[in-house]
Amino acid sequence: MPCVYIFSNPTIPGLLKIGYTSRSAGDRCRELSAQTGVASPYSVVWFIETTTIESAQDLELRVHSSLNQHRYNRAREFFDCSEAIAKDTVERIAHITGAAASPNLALIAQIREDEQAQQRAAQIEINNRLAEEKAIIDNNISLTRNIALSAAKETLKFIESEEFIRSKKYFILQRHSEFERELLHRSRYIAFKKFTTNENIRTIMDAQGILDFHTQSFHNTSLAEHKKRLSNFIKEEQDKNHKQNIIHPQLSTVLLPEKF
Repeated sequence: MPCVYIFSNPTIPGLLKIGYTSRSAGDRCRELSAQTGVASPYSVVWFIETTTIESAQDLELRVHSSLNQHRYNRAREFFDCSEAIAKDTVERIAHITGAAASPNLALIAQIREDEQAQQRAAQIEINNRLAEEKAIIDNNISLTRNIALSAAKETLKFIESEEFIRSKKYFILQRHSEFERELLHRSRYIAFKKFTTNENIRTIMDAQGILDFHTQSFHNTSLAEHKKRLSNFIKEEQDKNHKQNIIHPQLSTVLLPEKF
């Protein structure tokens, strides 16, 4: 009956020959041992009979592919692995593919159970990784919005400060046609500079984008209108944080702006 076999030879210790034959494993072992190029006879380590010669050929290919990392020479059927690994690989693949002539029902059940356990473990790992990534994303979004909120507070505080008023008067005296927009740009720069580091520059850029979106643009926006938009944004974010119970102690204190 066709089979896939595992042979060993004392002249090549550590290597196993894994192949298939259309005859018995014993006949194939004696045939190989009789060749003049073999220093000592082969021994049968283990074999499994298959239903057809085609299933034996297919099983051999699958086993060779599975043990490819152990293959000593790609042009030969010798593998540098333990007998236990070789036997387990052949037996498992034979029963999974249905190539075995005498199915071991207990082994098949164990194989299925192991596969299901591996699938469950893999799914748990995926779920945990997705949960961690979501937590990081949620935290980054929360941090970004709170930086935007703090920057809005600082901007609003600055444009209501004496420093801003003095600067505004200076620009008026100089007949600067876009003094309000220029001052707003400088106050925004001061506000975001408080939070900028090499580590969170991307977060700062995202926070600037959020604040720009909610206050729209400096262009064609009066100072009074911009203050109104800043105030609305601050109120909306504070209400949202209160509902979600979001607290960022590192952003709780609004720093005074720097001098020009």
